[in-house]
Amino acid sequence: MPCDTKTKSKKPLPVKIGRLLVVVVLLYVAWLLVAVTPLQERILFPGATAWNALTRPSPEPDPAWERWELERTDGTRGLAWFRPAQTEEAQAPAVVFTHGNADIARNRTDMGERYAPLGVHTLLLEYPGYDGVDGSPGQEAIVADGLLALHKLAARTDVDPDRIVYHGHSIGGGVAAQLASVRTPAALVLESTFTSMGAMFNRYLIPSAILRHPFDTQAVLRELDVPVLIMHGELDVIIFITHATENERVASNATFVRFEGLGHDGCYLSDEYVPTITDFLSTHGVLPE
Repeated sequence: MPCDTKTKSKKPLPVKIGRLLVVVVLLYVAWLLVAVTPLQERILFPGATAWNALTRPSPEPDPAWERWELERTDGTRGLAWFRPAQTEEAQAPAVVFTHGNADIARNRTDMGERYAPLGVHTLLLEYPGYDGVDGSPGQEAIVADGLLALHKLAARTDVDPDRIVYHGHSIGGGVAAQLASVRTPAALVLESTFTSMGAMFNRYLIPSAILRHPFDTQAVLRELDVPVLIMHGELDVIIFITHATENERVASNATFVRFEGLGHDGCYLSDEYVPTITDFLSTHGVLPE
């Protein structure tokens, strides 16, 4: 006898494709909803959260560093660390260093060890929400604290207010650029820095329109008329070196140095790191002849 078999009806291909598209759209909408929640700040500023290993408590800086509390108008306080230069100049240049988003300022006292022997005072800016500092991190809040620190720095009798340099690493380069858009420095140093946070988010299919902290470095460089040193590791897989080449393209007075064989956090490991900075600052009149 013939077997009584039932055949399953197959869904037409257009129906399957339609359902797949619906799933993809729903997943993308969910991704965008996640991006507009407070998770955006957790992604951008991991150093402000306890789970970030890089910001585990580190020793207090040695006595060469002064702890500065920055008094905000709302009664809360920001934080910066200052180290005097090794110099005989009555008024010496100074550098304001702004760190990466997964770091804290007192982990970067190594910058003072590099700048102090050059005769340059060093100021390390801490971000709101980082290392126990009052407030929450964000572009406006960080820049506001930076301006407070700059005001205090420029008021020192041993600092030449016309020779203050901003040096930022990673997102700190975005911070330094934003500071430069408000208070023009003598020079700007961008290390492993992006063109904009929007460009970084676009890489993950997130439109820049939903960003609360755009850190548009290129927009600043297009208008800024000061010497800019751009340093980038060729093996950087966090912020591709194409960001550096694009920043060089729009800056009016840029010096671009590639560090071969080094990644996002590795430029300072090069033997050419300090000489590169020294030559740049000497060429542009920041260091004394």
